[in-house]
Amino acid sequence: MENYSKLKQPIGWIIPIVIFFFLFFAMIEIQQIGTMGYVVWGFGAFFIVLGIADYYRTGLTTLFVLGLLLGTGTWHSLMAFNRIRFFSSGTYLIHLIAVIVFTIFRLPILKDYNRLKANARRSVQIGG
Repeated sequence: MENYSKLKQPIGWIIPIVIFFFLFFAMIEIQQIGTMGYVVWGFGAFFIVLGIADYYRTGLTTLFVLGLLLGTGTWHSLMAFNRIRFFSSGTYLIHLIAVIVFTIFRLPILKDYNRLKANARRSVQIGG
């Protein structure tokens, strides 16, 4: 009999690995080019892809929107601090406040999701 899990495996283990690689590529990019623009674009895209993957795994739109907000916030920080047109540190601060407010209002949903996921894992472990 195969040892097949009825629950989808968590993807949280990939986050520290990706952060390590982006930091490594950022050091290389700073040495070669002098700035780290491409790494920031990639890191923002990683947050968006992670939000999309969590949405397809769970169907929870809160994780999708949070991934979009974090990804676009990463891009916004690059544009705001490099003084690109229409983006300033003030608009970045507004974006940051929007992320914090969204997270505060959606915290009960995220807590319930994590609790249900933990209970499902526990019941599958007990069931054998």
